[in-house]
Amino acid sequence: MAAEVWTARGEPAAADRIRQLRASLAGHLWAAPCLLRAEGRLRRDPDLLRAAADGFAAIDARFEEAVTLTMVDDTRAEGRARLRALGCAGPALP
Repeated sequence: MAAEVWTARGEPAAADRIRQLRASLAGHLWAAPCLLRAEGRLRRDPDLLRAAADGFAAIDARFEEAVTLTMVDDTRAEGRARLRALGCAGPALP
């Protein structure tokens, strides 16, 4: 989703764009956790990232849940284990 690209690129308007998307996509089961993850990355907020992982779990998006778990210090190992269980290599982390 574009919101994650804006966040990764450090675009100054990322927060405003995320808010606008959230308003226009209210109730969208896929967009909600995507936007939470983008906002969590932007703010470096582990609680938002955990909420995003929970949102992905609720729609059985196991890959996205696992990737999101790798973004939080205390769930990183769990996320990597879930990725391995799915047959995926973990994402590159700094």
